[in-house]
Parts: sequence; structure tokens; C-alpha cells
Amino acid sequence: MPTPSDQISDIHIILFPKDLEKVRRFYADVLQWKVKTQWKGLAMFEVGPIILELLSLDHTNGKGYLPVQGCNLTLRVPDVWGLWAELRDKATVVYAL
Repeated sequence: MPTPSDQISDIHIILFPKDLEKVRRFYADVLQWKVKTQWKGLAMFEVGPIILELLSLDHTNGKGYLPVQGCNLTLRVPDVWGLWAELRDKATVVYAL
């Protein structure tokens, strides 16, 4: 019998960056993720079953900027060294390979 988690069709991760345009450019230009939807104050990227939403601080219900703590972005790729070579000079990498 399927469980409720077996029926999940997508996962939304929502971030409220200080500089939405700078973060949008990172995902669109550096990682080359496809923009699903975009308008003023919002950008959505679809990566497999995951939707990454970037929202302006106007969408925080008056809370303002709240930094994300304890988060890593991990990408599983066939050629990790090739991806490293492509990204190392384009983005700030916290942990070098």
C-alpha cells in the first residue's frame, strides 16, 4: 500500500536571498538550470522533481532577510571533476575537491 510520501510529485525549496538577481544569475548562468517561471521578485527553476523558488524579501511577510544556516547544495553528476573544472572559477566554492 502506497504511503503519502510515495505520492510526492515534486519538492519545492524556497529561498529569500538578499540579492535575488545575483542568486538567479548563479543558478541560470553558472549552473545553467532552466528557468521555469520568472517575474519581478520571483524566479523558479525546475531540476528533475525539485522546484527551486527564489523570492524577493517582499515575500517574507514582514520578517525581512533570514539567513539560511546549515545548508549544503550537493549535485550528483557522472563527471564530478569535469563539473569542478567548469565551476571553480565561476562561483564561490566552500569546499574544494
